[in-house]
Amino acid sequence: MDKVIIYVAGNPNAYPLEYFNPESGMYEGMIPRLLQDFSEKTIYDVRYYAPGAEDRRSSLAEKKQVDLVSGCRDTETFAHTGGADILLLEAQSQGVREQYRLCFTEVAPEAFSAQLREYFMGISQEQKTALLIDNQYASLKQQNHLLQGTLLGLGFVAALLFSAIWILTVKYHRVLKRERESMEFDNFTGLGNTAYLLRRFKSLVSDQNRILYRIFYFYINTEQIQHRSGQEQTNAFLIYTASSLLNYLSDGDILARVSDNGFAILRILSHDDQGIEDWIQTALKRIRSFPNSHSTEFSKSVTVGVYRLTHDDRDLNEIIFRAAQAARAAHRDGADYRMCTNELLASLQKEQRLQADAKNGLENGEFELYIQFYVNTTDQRVIGGEALSRWEHPQCGFLTSGAFIPFMEKEGLIDRLDFYLFEKSCAFLDRLSKAGIDDFFLSCNFSRITLSRGDFADRCRRILDIFRFDHGRLIFEITGSSMFQDARVPRENILAIKNMGIRIALDDFGESFSSFFDVQENALDVLKLDKMLVDNLGTVAGDAIVHGMIRVGHELGFEVFAQGIEQDCQIERLRMFQCDAVQGFRFFYPFPDREAEKKLLALVSAERNGHL
Repeated sequence: MDKVIIYVAGNPNAYPLEYFNPESGMYEGMIPRLLQDFSEKTIYDVRYYAPGAEDRRSSLAEKKQVDLVSGCRDTETFAHTGGADILLLEAQSQGVREQYRLCFTEVAPEAFSAQLREYFMGISQEQKTALLIDNQYASLKQQNHLLQGTLLGLGFVAALLFSAIWILTVKYHRVLKRERESMEFDNFTGLGNTAYLLRRFKSLVSDQNRILYRIFYFYINTEQIQHRSGQEQTNAFLIYTASSLLNYLSDGDILARVSDNGFAILRILSHDDQGIEDWIQTALKRIRSFPNSHSTEFSKSVTVGVYRLTHDDRDLNEIIFRAAQAARAAHRDGADYRMCTNELLASLQKEQRLQADAKNGLENGEFELYIQFYVNTTDQRVIGGEALSRWEHPQCGFLTSGAFIPFMEKEGLIDRLDFYLFEKSCAFLDRLSKAGIDDFFLSCNFSRITLSRGDFADRCRRILDIFRFDHGRLIFEITGSSMFQDARVPRENILAIKNMGIRIALDDFGESFSSFFDVQENALDVLKLDKMLVDNLGTVAGDAIVHGMIRVGHELGFEVFAQGIEQDCQIERLRMFQCDAVQGFRFFYPFPDREAEKKLLALVSAERNGHL
């Protein structure tokens, strides 16, 4: 990641603060050493423009060839410096008051000006004096042509030492304050950290203007980037993001890196959230322009959360936390940004409670097996079902899988849930077999995480060995996302369970072009059409696509199922296209496994008695 280059016009005659050394061909002294330290700690590469013995500061500033003019005495003025400067040193020497400054030119980036100013605020008078003394003794070893300047410089250093002692004695608390401020920067990006943001927050936000402020939290999913592209690219992207946000700030905006994967901007808005979306989208576009072969992956890893301060907000850490929660919610939902509302906070609090309760829920048997029936398309007779997970939470009540599967995957509990429900599914088929029902199939879903486990096949075999039903009645559903990153282990597991007599179904077939690749690569038995295809039935294109997929599936020797059936016209077309089995609310809602068992026994009894 290239740094932002900043050019400086140096003062060759400001010994010992800054001077030109003909032997090294470079500027030396306290100022160059501090600027070098600043460069190493930030995204800026500060360089002296054409170092030499001639003082060219005035012409370089006038031609706008530099961003900074260095070693400026208070008696010197330069064109196009705009009046913005940094006071470096002030002391009495032989009765004369001397001041040295850094002056910004009109072309200096605003973000650079602000960051350099903050950097020098963190350098105490004591530190500056120590640098001068260190530089002074080093220069005593140089050739005679520097002797006169050295002697003059010693007198100046003595005066500065006296001045520093006076400052440390009379205004010691100011030194301590500056020392504290030197700890307010993130060494990796050069931005301010949470402590810096807190200090600025206290100085800017008051009871009168509090409700005008917003916190924008830019969340970077560093784990996702690192997994895909490695640590080096992750670091480069973080630095690029810091640089992009720095160059995007408006007057009055305060930017800080507040966590390993988060940047916060404190921003005041004069209008009620008008233009926020455009502002965020422009910022994201800038960040997402990061040049990388996996640019799509990088663009998905950045989301924004926005929190609007209220009259009662005083705790900055809590404010940042709420904005961060909104940003993570946006990432979870696949959105660019989320506003932190009371409804969102309530939802997140509920999710956090569920996360804490999930482990106990598994141990207490609160998760239940539900069955949603399949029917054939010829006479709509029940021929199978799909195993679904539901949670009877003691306080939150009945929860469908969408409320808990995502965080169970994140918390590392999903394999426990998958095998827990698989054992319940096997027990369900075993009970049916003992009741004389041997022509009912049951499909089970496994997450990609579970399917990628090295012990997946062994754990399945141990559970199957407990029961005696025909394994051909069991179908394992996989999705294209199951083939994640290294697909070797999932494919080995698929072959292993096929050898146990279990059939394999590809879920959500037709959702993407990867589905067709999965058909070729995996030993499949069933194709399960995506609901989106079913929803488009009745249109010329929709009918042609579904009909074609069913025909190709049959030619390849697969059964073809369809899901999400809600209308009679859909079942009519699927019957006409010879789809093998269908599922949806048009026929049955999911039942608890015991209720589904009773329903099946009643249906079988009715069939045998000729009532159907």
